[in-house]
Amino acid sequence: GLRPGVTNDDFCIANFEYKTERLADGDERDFGKVRLKYIDEDGNVFTSDLFQQHDNALFQITNVEDFELNERGFPTKKVQVIFSCVLYGDNGNLQRKVDGSGVFAFAYPEP
Repeated sequence: GLRPGVTNDDFCIANFEYKTERLADGDERDFGKVRLKYIDEDGNVFTSDLFQQHDNALFQITNVEDFELNERGFPTKKVQVIFSCVLYGDNGNLQRKVDGSGVFAFAYPEP
């Protein structure tokens, strides 16, 4: 669910995608950056990384559990997250405060 800051406070459904980027000098397990991207029904793109977030912005993993095998037979983990941040439009003038939660799964090869 995603609470996009509309006046009637309705929830909407959001699709979550992710990618990882390895930092050149960082630990490969340290993914210390999260970028949220939202595209509204009119095709406007909003992202969380255009400006620095406010002090009480949040992206927190609340639960991790084993999940079903993926189509290639690899084990997966189901991850639940909560977040709160401001998303900025392409020109920086449009802003949306979002509070929400998400669930995604990722696969990993067994050693």
